[in-house]
Amino acid sequence: PIACNGGAAVIEVVATGGTPTYLGTGPIPGLTAGTHTYTITDANNCPASASITLAEPAVLALSTSVVDVSCNAGASGAIDLTVTGGTAPYTYLWNDPNASTTEDLSSLTAGTYNVTVTDANGCTASTSATVTQPAALVLTTASTPASCNPDGSASVSVSGGTGAYTYLWSNGATTASLTNLAAGSYSLTVTDGNGCTASSNLQVHTRLMFLLLVTVDLPISPSLHPGVLLHMWVMVPLLALTQDRIPSILRTTTVVLLLFL
Repeated sequence: PIACNGGAAVIEVVATGGTPTYLGTGPIPGLTAGTHTYTITDANNCPASASITLAEPAVLALSTSVVDVSCNAGASGAIDLTVTGGTAPYTYLWNDPNASTTEDLSSLTAGTYNVTVTDANGCTASTSATVTQPAALVLTTASTPASCNPDGSASVSVSGGTGAYTYLWSNGATTASLTNLAAGSYSLTVTDGNGCTASSNLQVHTRLMFLLLVTVDLPISPSLHPGVLLHMWVMVPLLALTQDRIPSILRTTTVVLLLFL
């Protein structure tokens, strides 16, 4: 029989009876699957015919089903190999780091894996399968400072992984953006659709306030006490050190101290 699909066989044609010697006997190589008929003659030119049908196994075929890695840099990939045709039993040889000899592979990192299958007749077939992975889950955080009131904010933008994302902040919030925050440290864990996580910490700073401590002379009551001035201390938010931003009554006062709060 033919060992491998698409191969060839050799048959031996022999004769008995009649009158030797015979014409047309001997080995006949290169015969493919199908029916072959041969005629031989003996020394008296008497003919005889015979037919033979050669079979071949089905094509040795390989197919794969791939489970991709769930999380970037993980090892949750798998390949399920299916073999048909040829002549069982089969042996397997993969090019993974373990040179595995099993039909299927598991606990794989991202990459391309090749396998060669050999059947009981020594016929071989090869195929490859690629295990992919999602992009790394990356968090980009931002915050605005808080003043005396809890009016700070924090937000995160997410890339990579597999959507949709869920959020869990250290204060229990579950949204991508937070408002009305007091100054302090906040941590965040983002989970993607495959259960992969990434964490980050951020700081909501205190808003820097500038105050001018100045002295001002103000009239107490111009009608009742003309010429009597009240000497007092005044703290003024310093928004900008420009003349047009300073009230006129303060333009001639003496700056005593610059405070940072």
